[in-house]
Amino acid sequence: MNKKLICTIIGVATILIAGCTSIKTTDVNILATTDLHGVLPNELSEYVANEKKKDKNITLVDAGDFYDSEFGVSGDMLKFRDQVYEDYKNNNIQYREVPLAKEMKDIGYDTVTLGNHEFVGNKQLLDNMITSFENQGISVLSANTYKKDGDSYIKPYVIKEIETPQGTVKVGILGLTIKEVG
Repeated sequence: MNKKLICTIIGVATILIAGCTSIKTTDVNILATTDLHGVLPNELSEYVANEKKKDKNITLVDAGDFYDSEFGVSGDMLKFRDQVYEDYKNNNIQYREVPLAKEMKDIGYDTVTLGNHEFVGNKQLLDNMITSFENQGISVLSANTYKKDGDSYIKPYVIKEIETPQGTVKVGILGLTIKEVG
């Protein structure tokens, strides 16, 4: 009886494993940046546009430190930073659209991950930044940033469906923030 049971289990397992394998392959192209610190080089926009001409399903992500309210900011980001600090100083906290969020959407970013520079400032500034990116359709990720009650502070990951000649491929994008932030 035990031999029959073992043989049956092995047979079923073999069929299941064989049924899960596939010889189909496809390419998925992911472009990633990091440490932009609020500055999007013109070359980046041009490079992504050229790559999207070759493959419309390019996924563009940032691995952290995309935002910076302290160092190297200029132009619209400098004006934004000064307005936010003035609001905070006058206890007039309000939502302000982050110019960088629209710029990154225009380039084609799908996700950004919180890095240590996104935490410079106060919680209202961080929440404002997250809202601004989410309003642009860019997911802000961090799988290891939590609220005091232990719940995730923001989305830990997203699943993006990419159409390929071989069919739809699901790609998981996980955001991890360096532990020194906490």
